[in-house]
Amino acid sequence: YEDYFDRLNLFCQRVTGYRPELFPFVEECVQDVFHTAIKKYNKLADHPDVEGWLFRSCINHMNNMLKTYYGRKKRHAYSMDGDSVAELYDPNDSFRLLEEDEAYREVLERIYALLLDCEKEIFDQYFLQGHDLDHISKKTGKSPSSVKSTIYRIRKRLKKSLYKDLIILLLIGASFLCMNK
Repeated sequence: YEDYFDRLNLFCQRVTGYRPELFPFVEECVQDVFHTAIKKYNKLADHPDVEGWLFRSCINHMNNMLKTYYGRKKRHAYSMDGDSVAELYDPNDSFRLLEEDEAYREVLERIYALLLDCEKEIFDQYFLQGHDLDHISKKTGKSPSSVKSTIYRIRKRLKKSLYKDLIILLLIGASFLCMNK
């Protein structure tokens, strides 16, 4: 570690073009390489070129990290060009909240119309309240496997008839959960 850390660190910084925003990736990469080397100590002890193995591992780790970084950067970059920009969300916009709440209730009503009475309680607890199978099975008095198969049937029925609405419901529900936390 003492012999190679600084050299590997400089090597990885050179690979990243000495960009300061990537320095945490460099440190993580070097640590991962040493962690892998510790895991593979028995094989590495007999390796004819340990230094070469460390540098090659660094290259592979950095390539994977950079690929992930640049891929995520592409997806999260936003353009500020005129009309193509999405409207910014204002958390104090009460009219938007009212519209979202009405859309949420409308989608829920359509879903409830498709469900059997015994499935509505499980739907509420699993999808809307986020309870796990054990909690639901205790509350409803059904076995966990019965609850699991009911959830499977609910998903299948909703995918068949309300796929688009289900996605909207889940997005709106997730936004309400985030706002309430």
